[in-house]
Amino acid sequence: MSLLTQSPILLPTDFDTNFQMLLRWTHLLAGITWIGLLYFFNLVSTPLLPTLDPPVRGKLITLMLPKALWYFRWGAILTVAAGVTYWIILLSRDQAPLTRTLIVWGLLIFTTIGIQALLLRIPALTKNTPAFVLIVLVLVGLQGHAMTKWLVYPGMSHRALSIAIGGGIGVFLMSNVLDIVWPAQQRFIRWCAENPGQPPPPAIAESLRRAQLVARSSFWLSFPMLFFMAAASHFPFFVVP
Repeated sequence: MSLLTQSPILLPTDFDTNFQMLLRWTHLLAGITWIGLLYFFNLVSTPLLPTLDPPVRGKLITLMLPKALWYFRWGAILTVAAGVTYWIILLSRDQAPLTRTLIVWGLLIFTTIGIQALLLRIPALTKNTPAFVLIVLVLVGLQGHAMTKWLVYPGMSHRALSIAIGGGIGVFLMSNVLDIVWPAQQRFIRWCAENPGQPPPPAIAESLRRAQLVARSSFWLSFPMLFFMAAASHFPFFVVP
């Protein structure tokens, strides 16, 4: 007991420090859940499910996927919500032009989301997974490059810019989860529950194909996203005016 009472521990008592720590902890915990499940889906469940017998596959789809996708969906939402809130605090500390910065950042991300939506309507492209993934990687790379040109304001820190780029990828990936992956899987799970052992109709199969494409591109995009988030504090390389 004496060792504990003599330990050099003095917890911060001011609100800002504790609130920012709560945001960082929430961002990290939710992010581990989200990206961990993204890796599980891409590396384990998606390759495994087609190899199983229909009864076993049907049980896994109807019993495992709903819970896994619940954590996947809410992990993405909490990760982005906590991360964006923390980034806004950093921008305010930098005395950034907050409204302009958020508008430009949001427009660049939603432009990328819109272009991907158009790409998903090209049959020749949706049938070629490597080509689709490569184009999306280039597209998101251009998004990040545009941020280094149009988002920067005088005195912007490396940390704020690196989080902007990594967080921009994160918002794009969250959009994939909420707008494409979750709705497609929801319809598929419902079909499997109502029609055990039956292949899905063409409309559901097509939505699953689109979900698989964005899940694969999201898998590869998670690597630069995590790099920029870690580089924000540990690998300063942006030189901004």
